[in-house]
Amino acid sequence: MFKKGRMAACGFALLLVAGVFCGRDEVDWGDRASYILTTDTVSVIYVLDDTGALVASITPLQDSMQGIWSPTLIEASEKIAFLSRTKPDYPPYLYITDRSGNELTTYEVPAPQWLDGSPTAPELVFATSSRISILKADEEKISTLFTDRKTESEAVDSILFTKAMVPAFSPDGEVIAFINLGTYEKDTPAGPIPVPRADIGLVNRDGSDYRLLTGSLDDPLPTTGSWINLCWSHDGRWILAVREESGRIGTIYAMRYDESQTEVQIFTISKDWLKSYSYITASPTGDTLLLGTAPPHADLYVLEFGEEAGMLKTGSVVSGRLTDAKVYADPDWGPGSK
Repeated sequence: MFKKGRMAACGFALLLVAGVFCGRDEVDWGDRASYILTTDTVSVIYVLDDTGALVASITPLQDSMQGIWSPTLIEASEKIAFLSRTKPDYPPYLYITDRSGNELTTYEVPAPQWLDGSPTAPELVFATSSRISILKADEEKISTLFTDRKTESEAVDSILFTKAMVPAFSPDGEVIAFINLGTYEKDTPAGPIPVPRADIGLVNRDGSDYRLLTGSLDDPLPTTGSWINLCWSHDGRWILAVREESGRIGTIYAMRYDESQTEVQIFTISKDWLKSYSYITASPTGDTLLLGTAPPHADLYVLEFGEEAGMLKTGSVVSGRLTDAKVYADPDWGPGSK
């Protein structure tokens, strides 16, 4: 269960050393095809356009509740969800605010992680310790997407669900993909033993039709290491699952989203320089990825990626460092008004 509350935000925006982010009064976002969010991990959320130019600075929390992380755009960038590490009593808390940062709704959710906002509706999806939940911001209602303990797999029969990670909305907002951790029974001379397995799970936004995209594969994804992100390509044809190595992006697994195929295609994107980054998200308007580093660094780059002869490939860097900030984190790229 959760508790919620409303509050009026106060405080002031921090002036970064580079001087490119300043002032709290910049709340006129204008009409843009998309927006990028970043945070200084203290008290400010910054809104950029796709060139890195500042659109707005938002300070939604009081001084006693700083520690912003995971800022996430909802709908056509109408709302912003985020977590706070340092709110008293029970961090982290889940918040949703408007573009100004003045209208703030608080949700006391046990251990929320991996926020993702719907690009088409006022909805937010996130994971807790073992479940995926969806928050309808217009109704201020949180519900669990599915409670099934097992799902079928063509490769190994039934898989016992144990944990869900990094849920992400499809571009049309109708399907949620996630890392599905589970176990299946393997026969041995000593009897059946549980074997761990990692798949790409899918569920409709209303909680129906929980299934596995990679269920036909004998060995779909690694079961060791941490998954730090999952995102869809702008056209919904690919799902990118991002694995962490030593606190950075290690391997990106790209899976074609085509449930009419009998075999799921998996391609590994393994450019060495990707390992310098900690965050990845896809452009909602074109064939590009946004890469970001973790503090104390502040690199934000746009990378080409596309499809050729049915194969996904990465290209060159489209844009260099988008900001001159010394500290920022958790970039998110959401659609706007065209």
